[in-house]
Amino acid sequence: MGRNQLFSERLGIVSSKISLNLDQIKKMFVTQYKNFLDAGYFSEALGKYHGPFRKNGYLGDDIELALLHTFRRNIPWPPDLHIKEYSENDLFDIIEFLHCHIRKPYQRFDYEESEENRASEGKKEYVDAINSILSDYGDGYQLSESGFIEYLPSAGFQDLMQQEPQTDDELIKAKLKAATEKYLRSRSSTEEMKHAIKELADILEFLRPQIKEMPISKDENELFMIANQYGIRHFNPSIKTDYDNEIWYEWFFISFLNAIHLTFKYLAQKPG
Repeated sequence: MGRNQLFSERLGIVSSKISLNLDQIKKMFVTQYKNFLDAGYFSEALGKYHGPFRKNGYLGDDIELALLHTFRRNIPWPPDLHIKEYSENDLFDIIEFLHCHIRKPYQRFDYEESEENRASEGKKEYVDAINSILSDYGDGYQLSESGFIEYLPSAGFQDLMQQEPQTDDELIKAKLKAATEKYLRSRSSTEEMKHAIKELADILEFLRPQIKEMPISKDENELFMIANQYGIRHFNPSIKTDYDNEIWYEWFFISFLNAIHLTFKYLAQKPG
């Protein structure tokens, strides 16, 4: 959930967009971490004190060992004492790690709420809090509902990615969500970006009979020509490779995603 624009922003005196550096983001993260820690959101995982006595959580009494087992490398713990030592990778790993282990604490005298609901509510609050700071780091990042840190898409691209496809096919919905998350997570890896685009191309191939019925069917072959001739779906000696992957992959992804949504909109409005 984004914050409300304040007076100077509404008047256009200052920009609502800033770019914070790593040290600034680390300090802001520690504030959020301690807020959730003090409120008991990590007690089940990390443990808590009962007077002078400490009760361990399910991660045990050596959290650094749990981190080593999870990430296969050493990350100092706890973050509020070691944040100055954290690299960007350390910070992002810890953010995702905490997302896995957060639970909204039981409310007083209410012990019937399921663990699943408490985990879901805790994660949602955590995602909102973390995104309030990640969106201002560098070019912008976000923590997804699934707990993965992703690049924050541009405003227009974000609207497209948040569209709900007009279909009851849960498998297609799941594939679209997975492809979108993979693309946003993998902007530093062109191979992973290509895999995400291929997943969209596979959905288009599945929808190809319906696309043939649409008024734009004459352009149908161009979509599959892009996927095949630019090495997205097939590899052959005639494919084009002399292009800027980062620029064109974004265009491919947006074009394929738009085509999928357009197809479902057409089918939803089609008589009969």
